[in-house]
Amino acid sequence: MTNKNFSFFAILLLTFSIAFGAFLRIHDLGTESLWLDEGFSVGIAQRPAGAIIEWSKTDVHPPLYLLMLHFWVGWFGKSEFALRMLSALFGITGIIFIYLVGKRIFGRIIGAIGSFLLAVSLMHIQYSQEARSYTILVCFSLISIYFFQSILQHNRFRDWSAYLVSAVVLLYIHSYAVFIIVFENLFFIYHLFQNIGIRRRRPFLLKWVACQALLVVSFLPWILVLQQQLTRRTGGMLEANMISAPDILSLKMTLIQFSGSGTLALLFIILFMIGALFFLFQRKNLSSERSAEQTDGLIFNVLWLFCGILIPFLISILISPIYISRLTMIALPAFYFLVAWAVTQIRLPFRRIVFMLLVLAFSISPLWRYYKFVSKEQWREAAGFLKQHEQTGDVLILCAPWTIETFNYYYDGKLKSNVYPANNSSDLSESIMGQHRIWLFQAYDRVTDPEQSIEQALLQSSTLSLQKRFLGDRETNPEAPPVPPLKLSCFVSLTSAMQAADST
Repeated sequence: MTNKNFSFFAILLLTFSIAFGAFLRIHDLGTESLWLDEGFSVGIAQRPAGAIIEWSKTDVHPPLYLLMLHFWVGWFGKSEFALRMLSALFGITGIIFIYLVGKRIFGRIIGAIGSFLLAVSLMHIQYSQEARSYTILVCFSLISIYFFQSILQHNRFRDWSAYLVSAVVLLYIHSYAVFIIVFENLFFIYHLFQNIGIRRRRPFLLKWVACQALLVVSFLPWILVLQQQLTRRTGGMLEANMISAPDILSLKMTLIQFSGSGTLALLFIILFMIGALFFLFQRKNLSSERSAEQTDGLIFNVLWLFCGILIPFLISILISPIYISRLTMIALPAFYFLVAWAVTQIRLPFRRIVFMLLVLAFSISPLWRYYKFVSKEQWREAAGFLKQHEQTGDVLILCAPWTIETFNYYYDGKLKSNVYPANNSSDLSESIMGQHRIWLFQAYDRVTDPEQSIEQALLQSSTLSLQKRFLGDRETNPEAPPVPPLKLSCFVSLTSAMQAADST
């Protein structure tokens, strides 16, 4: 294939990827209820900007995403569609920047295949449809790496400036951004000694050190906060954050999530092994310059994967659990670049077309299930059920307290002033427990009240009159994926129940 045809194929594939990826991220964007973390985000984002920053000091994330969401809500409202559109737009932008980054590493074709893989990535689509910071984190990781590559290739002042700004923004979006900065520093050291002449090394290194110093100074206001957050995490916040120590199975599940399914994971592994063999056999036929470019590209992506996945994994094993699969998405582009690289190494006719058709074919079932079945907690439905059955004078016990922001997003009924957040029965007074009708809303009570002490205490003094579980499509279809359950129960005091029985 000529260079002209290569360019046409790459542009055609990129255009398709952007259009199809945009459709997949916007389709059914506001259909499902917000889940806990989304509701929490919008609840905090509606506070004044100063209050958001102060609150973030008590959380585990920097404040920039919540500040972005704060202004976004002010401009576009707080419907589910509007809230999630911010993430969707950055998800679409990520499809463009993965092409730009891949083009600089391996060339147009691999950049275009990388954009295609990200466009149909189930994992990336899921988080592009959440009012959370994950796709924004991935997008700014790509932007930072793009300008990092510009520094290595061109060493222009505008490249240094753009890199510094994008890296600062990245760090203030999420703490996991630190692993991208670590990756960039490691590859810079490799590049410095591998590709920079001895005379140019010292001034280039001094520029990089100065740039990283400015980056540290820019992030300094949050470094002490981050240190306190890490101290809290290692000092007993683990259960509250529900992060468990990972194992080898965690890495396997991350691979499946990156791929979209177990079948695609197996396909990608086989293709990479075949592509690597082709590369080894054909390497002697490559020019020294082309061989060095390929080697640099492989080292670049392997280092990216190592820093984005294995370093958090090792920290979780050796120090404190911080490994969360959705946050390792910062390394998702590197994974796709390696798969795309392997496909281009296989010297068979129509290999690229066949590969993309296979990916599309094996993606249909996971994507169909994702759009067909409910996958998020049904807070909207639970709040609607409560409003339908509540009575004046009822009280509501909300277990656990930190779900109040998501509950308040949907609930505007009669009990607004009679809501009592509680971790367990010890948080409730006798006056509350002695009310005529008590609603118990259980969400994440497995964390705060694993012994079901509130429900047991209510059953001792009341009778259960109504109960509803919100299980998504599992209620009617056992093949549907499970969703974290919510449960609403209405208890009537035994005295009132006996009086009602006597009157009849």
